[in-house]
Order: sequence, then C-alpha cells, then structure tokens
Amino acid sequence: MTWGRFGYICRKASIDCQEHETVAVCLRRIGNEKACNFYGKSEGGNSLPEKILNSLGLIQDKTAAQAAIKIYKSLDIAKSLEAPMALKRVIAYLGIVICIFYLVVGVYTIRVAPKMIESLSNMSIAIPNIVSLFQEYWILFVIVNSVFLVAALVIGLEIRRLFRFEVGVEDDLFLRYVFSRRVRDSYVRVSTILQYPIFDYLQNGKKIDGELISHLKSIDSLNMDVAKEMKVLIDVEMNALLCACERQMKVMSAIVAVFSIAAVFIFLLGAYLPLIHFGNTL
Repeated sequence: MTWGRFGYICRKASIDCQEHETVAVCLRRIGNEKACNFYGKSEGGNSLPEKILNSLGLIQDKTAAQAAIKIYKSLDIAKSLEAPMALKRVIAYLGIVICIFYLVVGVYTIRVAPKMIESLSNMSIAIPNIVSLFQEYWILFVIVNSVFLVAALVIGLEIRRLFRFEVGVEDDLFLRYVFSRRVRDSYVRVSTILQYPIFDYLQNGKKIDGELISHLKSIDSLNMDVAKEMKVLIDVEMNALLCACERQMKVMSAIVAVFSIAAVFIFLLGAYLPLIHFGNTL
C-alpha cells in the first residue's frame, strides 16, 4: 500500500466513520472503494501503512482509534517517504553496467579472442601472454567481477526496498550487517515515529526507539500538535536516511567504476596488444 492511499483512507475515515461501524469495518470499507486507486495501488499486505491500518482496526476503544486516525490524517507524508529519483538512477546505472559487462565478455570470449588466436597461430606468431592468460582464467575473472557487480546491484535494490517500508525490514540481515549504522538508526527512527499513535497497541515493538517514543509522549502531555512534530521529525530522519543511503551508494558506485575500468582496460589490452605485436613482426 502506498502512503498516498494510506493518507486518503485516514482522512476519509476521520469524517466518514458511521456510528454503527467499528473502526476496522470503516477502514476496510473505505479501502475497498475504487476512489482509493487514484491515490496509489494496494500492493499486498506486507507494508507498514497496511500494518498501521490493521492495528488501528484492532483498537477496541473507538475514541482512541479515531484520535490516532486524526493524527495520521494530518501528517501528509506521502512525498516525504518516497524513494528519491537519484537512488533509482544509481540502481538503473548498476543494472546497465552489469548488462554491458556480460555483453563485452561474451563478445570478446566467443567471437574476438578465438579468431585472434587462430589468426596468430596460422601466421606462426607468438600469442601474447596476457591473451593466453585471459583465455585460461577468463571464467575466474568473470566470477570475481560478477560478485562485486551483482553485490552492488543487490545492495542498491535493498536500499530501494527500505523506502517501501515493508514489515520486517528491521530484522533483515542486510539492514543489520550490510548497511551502515546511520542507515539502520535512521530507518528505525522513521518507523518509530510512524507507529507512535498506535504504539500502546502494538503487539511487537522490539525495533522501536524508546527515546523517541518518550519524547513524543512528552509532546503529547503538553498538548502540543503531535502530528506537526511527527511530520518535522519524519522530515529530519528521512533526510538523514537519504544522506546515509547516498553515501553507501557512492561507495558502491566507486567500487563498480574501478572494476569496470579495470575490465575495459584488460579487454582493450587483450584486443590491441596482439595487433601491436603483429605490426612489430612485419
């Protein structure tokens, strides 16, 4: 479920919940309306917005549930939680680099190198060591480069997955051991802020920032505008999350660039060295 769809459901539920309806029935009725599709698709039930709606429906106290819905309808966070275009471009770049790499390897290994070796052998010219070496170990070369290129792409896709806010991402091995601590901390804080209105009704809150919850509770006790403070905090933490993700993507892009340049250099050397060697023999 998209955050735009989630926002619409909360806004309408805040004014269109009938007296004879439970909150769960009301949310389900609005969520099934065709008009919801104007705000985004309902893609499965494994997203954080879907989890929040389900949790709202489980709140027995209708007044408390409506109070939480009122907070959510005031957030207007659809744009704040979108995956930035820059990350999408980097992921597309990594995918293109991988495709080009395999295309060049395939053409060189299947078409260029065999004919070149055959021509040199027919003319009794010694095959350069680098060409022989590449022909002998090209599989190992491709495997090593593939590991780095595919790993970079997978990490990029996992970063994009963070911005989908799927349930259970907090326990994902990638978030624990692959991403930087800044990425992990910012993601948990954003998730914590988003779940604050339903925090007292969560069955499992092990990946919740306790300090942040205490801060929001103090804001609530002072009768400040909780929705406004949540929106400000979400913007701050999303900016921190984005910066941390961009740093990690820059490191990966630099590694991919180094290996790509090395691969191109080896291919060019393998292609032109025999020609130079052939010219020197004439």
